[in-house]
Amino acid sequence: MHLDPGLLDQMAAQGTALVPTLNAFAESAFRVRARDPGPGRDAWLAGWSAMPGTARAAYDKALNVKKMFMREKDKKTQEAMGAIRDARRAKWQAKVADAMESFQVAGIDATHDEMLRKVQESSAINEARMQMALEGVDHQSLQIEEEAEKIQAMELVKQFKMEMGITSPAPVSEGGEPAEKTIGKKVEVK
Repeated sequence: MHLDPGLLDQMAAQGTALVPTLNAFAESAFRVRARDPGPGRDAWLAGWSAMPGTARAAYDKALNVKKMFMREKDKKTQEAMGAIRDARRAKWQAKVADAMESFQVAGIDATHDEMLRKVQESSAINEARMQMALEGVDHQSLQIEEEAEKIQAMELVKQFKMEMGITSPAPVSEGGEPAEKTIGKKVEVK
């Protein structure tokens, strides 16, 4: 109640907010006024009369502390979102580079459209996963999606290798027919 108003700036710099509760002292003010005049009564009443000004000044400083906090929070949020964008971009560029390295010149025309579709699909999946992570999706479903994506990627790489002749095709099916190409399949024009 007898706080020096000059301390409010120091408290605001430290992030301390003073919120005097006028209601807590209002009932006491009636009792103190009823007492016999004296130095203790007069000092208490002087502090009481200064309380609304101190409360207002403390409120104003608390608003400044809140503004500083919100500004810092917004700055950190923007930095985090920038880092997320950079991470997405780097991951996408790495996937494109990996995909391009795995192609041979002769197979690019046949598999170019399929490669683009897969890259776009992967990009969309990753973007959806990031959005879900930002919205607080549970970690178990995220892990399941990651595993599914890894399996899908491994199958795609395996298929590319088979079509480029780097590895031998999978075992022959029960009908005795060789495995059929799905990417870059040659179609006869009649």
